[in-house]
Amino acid sequence: MNRLAHHQGIDKFFFTLGLTLQLSKPVLKHLVHIVDALTTKGFSGTLTDVHH
Repeated sequence: MNRLAHHQGIDKFFFTLGLTLQLSKPVLKHLVHIVDALTTKGFSGTLTDVHH
């Protein structure tokens, strides 16, 4: 999957928190996609938002 421009901001935020030292690259990529899904559509408490 291609990287989106706004993912760089999320990556930078995780870097400032120090998560890049503790988590592997696949885990960080997964977290970036979850945060992206929750912030672009809005959070209603279901995993359907993450899927879409």
